[in-house]
Amino acid sequence: MANSEREDLAWRYLSELGCDKLDKQFVSQRFGNNLVCDIRGKSEKQILIGAHHDKFGVSHGIADNWSGVVVTLSLVNYFKTNPPNHTIRLVLFTGEEKGLVGSRHFVAHSPLPDYMVNLDTLGTAPLKLDRNSSGELRCLVPSGIPEVHLRDITGDWLPFRNAGVPVLAFHALNAELLQKLHTPRDSRSLINDDELKQSYEQILRTVVRLDGR
Repeated sequence: MANSEREDLAWRYLSELGCDKLDKQFVSQRFGNNLVCDIRGKSEKQILIGAHHDKFGVSHGIADNWSGVVVTLSLVNYFKTNPPNHTIRLVLFTGEEKGLVGSRHFVAHSPLPDYMVNLDTLGTAPLKLDRNSSGELRCLVPSGIPEVHLRDITGDWLPFRNAGVPVLAFHALNAELLQKLHTPRDSRSLINDDELKQSYEQILRTVVRLDGR
């Protein structure tokens, strides 16, 4: 499935969720759009939950990063039936695989959120927190989730952190998995459904705590 088809599919799912506000943010002819869904809260604060919808080259892009898209959509569905205190802004970014194109564009052309939670490559192993996550938010993460950082690995959280936004970056990466990403081996077989479900629950718990700040 081409990246343009992935974007169309993600847009269809978003449209079915019933966002309070739903937009496409045009990035470029080459990269298409960031997809933006708002669930309005009662306060003026905003929590952005981000995941990229594009894949790399010949990869099927299931772990990296349709898994993140699925968990993000599930979070929006939760907050539709459990109204948040702060506005929850879901952004499915384009062009992450080509240099964080969509997230850089978003930071340059949109109001910055108060917090950013990034989801990338989930359900392949137990959930992890990137060590580059903001120290002030780490206390919100459930105990038992290890903090790791793999060399030369970044994500859509970086433009937000560079702009001064506190970030939490979740993933399930390890050295063995990195050998399979960006290849045809990134397929449905990489996803462990129990790990994906548990990751969703842990991330939800974190976002609910963040929403209570």
